[in-house]
Amino acid sequence: MDRRSFLRNLGVLAGAGTVSMALGNIPLRAFSRSFLNIQAINGKVIVLLQLSGGNDGLNTIIPFEDSIYYNKRPSLGIKKEEAIKLNNLTGMHQSLQPLKALYDDGMMAVVQNVGYDSPNRSHFRSTDIWLSASDSNVLDQQIYG
Repeated sequence: MDRRSFLRNLGVLAGAGTVSMALGNIPLRAFSRSFLNIQAINGKVIVLLQLSGGNDGLNTIIPFEDSIYYNKRPSLGIKKEEAIKLNNLTGMHQSLQPLKALYDDGMMAVVQNVGYDSPNRSHFRSTDIWLSASDSNVLDQQIYG
């Protein structure tokens, strides 16, 4: 599904309160009505996308000036000349070209290297911590009762 189709489908389904659709058989859900008064916050909205599964952060935002990236990814690394340059050190994957104008206009930012204290290196436990916004020493049962 291309970006235009995604946005069109989102608009068609937006009247239902929440949007449910699939992108490559992956279910997507979004709230179509804000819980906030947009005018009260100067019309600024933050949209966070959490990509999981086959998405790879290093091939989404590419550290094209870091030789370690290419040493560790001799066949998977995105070539510097194929990356959409964001600054002198990093670029975006070429499929993200539609987002470049938003980035250039200061309407999109990239936040890298976000983590938490004392990570245990478990992808699954880390995801639990991020999604629950709990401290790393708090288990789900303590959060949800």
